[in-house]
Amino acid sequence: MSDFASAFWPLFVTVGTIGAIVFCAWLLLATSRAPSTGGSSPTTGHVWDGDLTEYNNPLPRWWRNLFWITIVFGVAYLLLYPGMGSIPGTLGWTSDGAWRAEDTVLFWHTGGVPGFFA
Repeated sequence: MSDFASAFWPLFVTVGTIGAIVFCAWLLLATSRAPSTGGSSPTTGHVWDGDLTEYNNPLPRWWRNLFWITIVFGVAYLLLYPGMGSIPGTLGWTSDGAWRAEDTVLFWHTGGVPGFFA
């Protein structure tokens, strides 16, 4: 099933995928908290043109919820379909045999220099 030559690459893909999802969830949690003002103004301290300041507001709730929905969808997709290295997924779907030698395939040249990368 695996097209990888060694056991390193499936582990690399799996760790990278899970790490990216965990990092996105952590980043969303870390930036969604309301800032504690501590008696000072709720700005970040950045000032442009002497009077334009940047406020430190959290993301809108609908935007934050869309991020969470995206993370949940990504985790569900990775559990159902093969997307983490050589882990087949719970549905057992595979692309093996999706393109057989007897299938007619048309390769259409869409521009560029023909044979440049051949």
